[in-house]
Amino acid sequence: MLDAAADAAKATAAEADAADHARAAILAELFSRRDTSWADRPVGAVGSVSRGRRFVKADYVDSGIGCMHYAKLHTDFLAAATAAPAYLPEVMRPRLRFARPGSLILAGTSENREGVLKGVAWLGDEAIAVHDDAFIYEHGLEPRFAAYVFASPPFRRQVEHVLSDAKVVRVSREALTRLMIPVPPWDKQVEIADTMEAVVLAILTSKAEAEAAQKVRAALQDALFSNSVTVRG
Repeated sequence: MLDAAADAAKATAAEADAADHARAAILAELFSRRDTSWADRPVGAVGSVSRGRRFVKADYVDSGIGCMHYAKLHTDFLAAATAAPAYLPEVMRPRLRFARPGSLILAGTSENREGVLKGVAWLGDEAIAVHDDAFIYEHGLEPRFAAYVFASPPFRRQVEHVLSDAKVVRVSREALTRLMIPVPPWDKQVEIADTMEAVVLAILTSKAEAEAAQKVRAALQDALFSNSVTVRG
């Protein structure tokens, strides 16, 4: 019984991994379909880049000003966020810097090369305070598409040339503004964003199924060894 449960857990985990790998392949394919209607422009020419303002986790409160710590960009979100993961007291408002709805929040620092400049589109109803190890990108792109641009293979290849090789990986604001991004017509931006949103939903579903299968196996094991269930036949 435990072997069968373990096999089921492994199968669902493999499906989740396959979906995650498919995400990168599909994203690469979508950006390879460009035509003459697309234009390559510097990040700084498409929008404005600013850095967030400092706050620490000790500042967090149960409710107040929604905030986004740079570390949350790596762990809690894929391409978009609609709810603040933490809050700061109202008295801090004058010294904070905010991303407006539709802005892109970019990780300026990471422990690895893949994580730096990961973008999360802020789709909440109100402005959100941003940590100083993250950038705020105000732009005229479709918000979800903007996040996928910064994850696309052509952009990531450029990032490799502007990284700082230190204990943590960083990209400066000046280097970021010089990087080139593809800008297709608006309808194509929406099409790419919708396609990737469907892929992300499949990934989330697969991961949820994998986690559920692991929990079922663990619960079954506990039940068997505590004699809470009886094996017949």
